Amino acid sequence: MGPARMALKIRCPHCLKVLLAEDDTAGQPRPCPACGRTFTVPRPLESHSPARAAAQCPRCRAEVAPTAAYCHRCHTDLATGRRLPLGQRLRLFTWRFWAGVAACGIVAVVIAVVGTQVWLSQQQRRTGPAPLPTTRAAPATDRWLDAARRLLAAESLDGRRAALAELAGAERESVDDVTRALSDALEVRSATYEQVLSRIAAIDLLARHPDAPGERAARISVLARAQADPKLRDAALRARGLLGDGAVLDELAAAWLDRLERTLFLSSLVAHSPAERIRGAGPITEQAQRDARRLGEALLRLGQDDGLPVYERMAERFWDTWAWLGQRDGDAYAAQLFDLARPAGASMEFRPEDVRRPRDVLRRVSETGAPSARAAAGLILSTLPQYRTLGQRVTQTLGSLLATSDAGDQQRLVYAIGKLSGKTFGTRAIAHPLDVTPEAVDAAQRWIDAGQRPVVHAAYPQPPRLARRVLSSARQEEEVLLAELGGGWERSASAVQRWLGAGLGSTPRIRALLDPSRREPDASVLSSAIVIATASGDRSVRGALDAWRVAPDQAEWLRALAYTALAAFDAREGRWTSGWPSELTLGDTGRLDAGTPGWDYFGRILAAGGPAMLDRLERSRDAGLSREARAKLLAAGRAALEREQPVPRRP
Repeated sequence: MGPARMALKIRCPHCLKVLLAEDDTAGQPRPCPACGRTFTVPRPLESHSPARAAAQCPRCRAEVAPTAAYCHRCHTDLATGRRLPLGQRLRLFTWRFWAGVAACGIVAVVIAVVGTQVWLSQQQRRTGPAPLPTTRAAPATDRWLDAARRLLAAESLDGRRAALAELAGAERESVDDVTRALSDALEVRSATYEQVLSRIAAIDLLARHPDAPGERAARISVLARAQADPKLRDAALRARGLLGDGAVLDELAAAWLDRLERTLFLSSLVAHSPAERIRGAGPITEQAQRDARRLGEALLRLGQDDGLPVYERMAERFWDTWAWLGQRDGDAYAAQLFDLARPAGASMEFRPEDVRRPRDVLRRVSETGAPSARAAAGLILSTLPQYRTLGQRVTQTLGSLLATSDAGDQQRLVYAIGKLSGKTFGTRAIAHPLDVTPEAVDAAQRWIDAGQRPVVHAAYPQPPRLARRVLSSARQEEEVLLAELGGGWERSASAVQRWLGAGLGSTPRIRALLDPSRREPDASVLSSAIVIATASGDRSVRGALDAWRVAPDQAEWLRALAYTALAAFDAREGRWTSGWPSELTLGDTGRLDAGTPGWDYFGRILAAGGPAMLDRLERSRDAGLSREARAKLLAAGRAALEREQPVPRRP
């Protein structure tokens, strides 16, 4: 066998691909398997000529690898001493080289463009602008005044759009011309419908640029004249507000409140009426919402002026809105006022200042405003979960105002203190600020400061009567059944059955009937409310049920009914926190046998708890029940459960 052949590691001089070649092919021409071009396989180091062994380029004298075929610096063929062809040299440059060339080209283009612009501007500065090939145009202010006059004389939408297009791009500079044209137009008392719309468009243009140069006082004067026209009143009020004219605060607030009340009324009307009867209510509601939003923008602008009591005035109006249809306990107005205090430019994206500023504004009102404004601000803060703690801190401040406030403010302060502290003052629950009695005012002051003598006035305002009401069919049925709940045990039981059958659920009126501050409740009404709330799964009544469970002045069977209702909630949640029926006692069951209230009241509550509740009652032996009473409870519960979930019978 001959000597073993060795592989040489070489690089193609054309594509630079690393290749392996047998040592016996050294010095022979071979095609590159990667690019297909032919080159001479270099010889190993020991077979190179003395010149090549020096490892130096003959042209640029740069050091090269002993086996290199060309110089990596000047691209000279080391075998011939001549430079490689141009195409081959270009392919040998790396991507970094070409990236540098491209970057240099871009920089050169930018420099050329900038230099050209500088040169042109200098030339124009020396020679002045080239004259237009047309006739001499009118001065810009004359064009704007003519366009403003065309806007105010427009008799169609297209005419208004054309005039506004002429003013586009120069609206800020043309404000004084629009003011002058509007002043001239207002001299003409009679105006067509289209001309009124054109005047509103001009007023909106003035409001759009409150910081425009010129006479601001002249603009406000012209807008005050426009405000005298009922058709232009809202637009002029809004424009004056956006210009920062604090003189219109009260009128602007009244207009905003009117639009907001209209919006809530129409929204309630749409929600509770058949669609075919109120086909036009939808667009009217949307228009009222837009009007309220536009006027609110002006109030927001005035609110940025710390010298104007914008939010104090708006908080005082909170109490007037309680007679509005479409809100509960002032909640709708509270939300609107909170939004009104947000910073300008608020968007759908959350920004901390969108929440922080309304909080700070309402806190300032609760500390420095008039008594009724302070009470309103505290209530508004308490309606938002994240501000309940802050609202509670306001309670003591409100209490310090009671002795020095008039009768109306005392009612509002006591109502707010009760809501913020969770206290009940007087002998009955307070559902409305005007329900506050002199006894409640006395009790609140004693609670705030036991050592201070209460100040109580001789007369207090009476609760108002709603001027407008819209009731859905379900609400009307609820009112009928509420009246029947107090008509004796037989009518009450029938009303409960109809209530549950109609699916009316646990309403605010039912929750009010469960108020534990009611010292002498009607037993049939209270029992029916317990059954309805439990069957409806209203967990918010658990606190009231706890109070009725231990009420010492109530019958034993009524306390047992409340205890069983608590157990029904436990059964639904799968945890028996009440410990039922370990402390269940009915006392004398004669009333239950006589139907006053009847075992069915317990049966409905047991059915609300489900089969698990019946099983627990049947297996429990530590309840204070006789065998007979336990059997009657189980029978009533199973009968009610079967009515709710009837078991199919075999034929």
